[in-house]
Amino acid sequence: MYDIVNVENKDVFLSFYSWEEYKAISQENPILIIPFGAVEQHGPHLPLLTDALLGMKFAEAVAVKLNCYVVDSFVYGMRSDLYSGGGEFFPGTRSLRPETFLMVAMDILEELHLDGFREFVLLNAHFENASLLREVSRRHIKAHEEAKILLTNWWDIPPREKTLSFFPKEFPGMDLEHAGLLETSLMLHCFPELVKQIENFPSELASPPGYELYPEELNKVPKSGALAPATSATSSIGSEIFSLVVSHLVKAIKVNFGD
Repeated sequence: MYDIVNVENKDVFLSFYSWEEYKAISQENPILIIPFGAVEQHGPHLPLLTDALLGMKFAEAVAVKLNCYVVDSFVYGMRSDLYSGGGEFFPGTRSLRPETFLMVAMDILEELHLDGFREFVLLNAHFENASLLREVSRRHIKAHEEAKILLTNWWDIPPREKTLSFFPKEFPGMDLEHAGLLETSLMLHCFPELVKQIENFPSELASPPGYELYPEELNKVPKSGALAPATSATSSIGSEIFSLVVSHLVKAIKVNFGD
């Protein structure tokens, strides 16, 4: 588990401050990074909190470099889809309905706005959250024209050619890269103690038919719950991906919010 209480960079996590300290910080109008994750099965080798853990870790590293703050992670995410998360069939996956996710995210942004914050980075680590976070961003900006939001999925930040270079064979696509090479490598780098042994790493690639059929059937995805192979995952790949995401996100924030 992400030991936020004993984390080295505790000073970047906004909720550790008292309300008086929080008020003083809000008057400086710093950039706030809000990580969005999920509680979702990630195959036999990764924990349910993989998305939430990685989102928080990325946010912490970026906040340290920019002297900004991290808001509490959204642990629960949008419902898992069959061909990007394995669906809702697997035990342990606990998701929000789209209307619930939308309203909670909007309410939190509104509360932060009332406290005086105007600049936000929504850092997504769960594939299915993306479309709803776009809607959250649009609605918040429409209500508060003075606000600014940078929304990104961590996997969209590194140069695509660099991402492709990590794969020994064909890149399956980020929707199928669920519990695959990238996430497994990142977890080996960030939280190696939470990764099961390599013999449990998945080696099968899901084969979406090009359409969706409802009711959904669990037998359409690999039994492991992972949608792409992870047998080539290494801590060194994870370290390189992590550094790429952090450095390119820092640059993006500087370009769009200023130094």
